[in-house]
Amino acid sequence: MGNITEAERLIRTAKEQWSNTLALTSLELTNEDLIQLMPKIKEIQSLKNLDLRGNKLTKLPPNIGELNRLKKLQASFD
Repeated sequence: MGNITEAERLIRTAKEQWSNTLALTSLELTNEDLIQLMPKIKEIQSLKNLDLRGNKLTKLPPNIGELNRLKKLQASFD
């Protein structure tokens, strides 16, 4: 029974963390060796600044344009 309680706690924590993520206005993911950006990024509608410099990205997800509040996008493609 202890595992169920722990699993429920982990799910609740993950939901809370995602809720906090959805309120971000600035996200810096520099030098993280990212090879792709997940399409789920579009759910962070409050995002105004996104810094992706220094990663291994070759393209951005097509839905990046759905971030209507995004004012500054910094990216370099290595």
